[in-house]
Amino acid sequence: MNKQDREFLAKRLSEWLKASGKKQADLAAYCNVGAGHIGDHFSARNYPKLSMLIKYRDFFRRYYDLSITMYDLTGIEGLKQPSANNISAERLEFIQKVESLPEEDRSIMVSMLNRLLRQHLSEE
Repeated sequence: MNKQDREFLAKRLSEWLKASGKKQADLAAYCNVGAGHIGDHFSARNYPKLSMLIKYRDFFRRYYDLSITMYDLTGIEGLKQPSANNISAERLEFIQKVESLPEEDRSIMVSMLNRLLRQHLSEE
């Protein structure tokens, strides 16, 4: 990623960490990495891998109580979530219901859907 992308992410991380009342050490512990690793992202020296971005998003969803998307975190246009303008109302309602479930219930639901899909694919 370019310098502008790294700086955008660093700004978001700093803003949301301050608003959450947490420290970089808390975020590092949540992500199971060293504080130096996190510090590189806060100072815009490095850009994290997708798996780390997901952990950041989940951390702030949990401690900042916001429905933060990957687009909110990174500013990358390709990561915008579907909107009511480009998906059906039925699909949008389904997505909203799934997103409102507790994390454990979402995991169970994803497992069940994966099992159904495997079943369906094996029948074809």
